[in-house]
Amino acid sequence: MRKYFFFLFIFICSVVFAEPLKLTFKIDEDYLIIHILQFSEKRIQYYKSEYVDDLQSFKKELSANCTLQEKAFIQKVYTELFTYLQLPDLKKCSEFSSVIEKAKKTKAYPILLQQTQKYLEGVEEQWKRNFEKTYQIMTDLTNLHFEGNYTVYITHPGLANGLSLGNNIIEWGGAEVEKNWSTFYLWHEIMHTYLHGGIEHAILQFVTDCELRKHLNNTVYPPFLGHKHLMSLMKDIYPYWMDYLHSEEKDIMQFTNAMKKLFPEEEYFETAP
Repeated sequence: MRKYFFFLFIFICSVVFAEPLKLTFKIDEDYLIIHILQFSEKRIQYYKSEYVDDLQSFKKELSANCTLQEKAFIQKVYTELFTYLQLPDLKKCSEFSSVIEKAKKTKAYPILLQQTQKYLEGVEEQWKRNFEKTYQIMTDLTNLHFEGNYTVYITHPGLANGLSLGNNIIEWGGAEVEKNWSTFYLWHEIMHTYLHGGIEHAILQFVTDCELRKHLNNTVYPPFLGHKHLMSLMKDIYPYWMDYLHSEEKDIMQFTNAMKKLFPEEEYFETAP
């Protein structure tokens, strides 16, 4: 009987004190390399300048040691912009293993890996430091119960990256543009579990890019932060969003459904994004 109550106590504690939402930060070295191969001078605006020399050195050294077939593979990676979930398909290419092996043997790669590991540690520390506060803000704003285990695959800090891939998988990388940048944009990607494209994405940006950012960094809006193609829609939704913020009972899903009726997506997008 004592044994029964002991295990019952352990179970109750595990439920009561369980973390409702958990992010695990990882580096997949194969995908790190694939993502770095998307770098070029033509895409310089997406990179943090302090890393450009290291990224260029890596690609130059790797290219010098590759066959024509391997160079064609690298061009394919650069052109098609593969995500982490596409890695298994990419591994089926005959050149994948040899390119990854040669990439890891370059002089620049250990430097890029070390930079990424340091970046991961900074992002993880920032997330944990802000978690309790931001979890409360997000639940108050949305009336959603955030739970589940998310895996965040960290890519190099020199290349902007932020994608929610479904199945609680997120890609994240790039410069800290301002204080707490990774925190409110990781929440942005988590919110994509609940809200997706079009009007839903515009409302998502109000929640994380605007309101959560305001609470963390003492910013004001407008101007709005987020995708430019959503700015016109956000401008029209804004008065209703302010009413929502002042309402006693908030429900982001109900608000979203109401906005969908008021603002048909075909009036803002040729095809719903």
